[in-house]
Amino acid sequence: MNTKKITLFAHLFTVTVLMLGLSACDRVSKIVQPTTSQMTEVSKDISIGVVLPLI
Repeated sequence: MNTKKITLFAHLFTVTVLMLGLSACDRVSKIVQPTTSQMTEVSKDISIGVVLPLI
């Protein structure tokens, strides 16, 4: 019974640490919050894409 609680705590702790660690990455913050120059660029190109499974 005690081993299950320790294992659960270890998994929750690991997930929490990974979430906090990855959210602090510089690359993630650039994707989530684009800079003002990226927001003001006007492009006449329209990107069209499709997500398909590779068989």
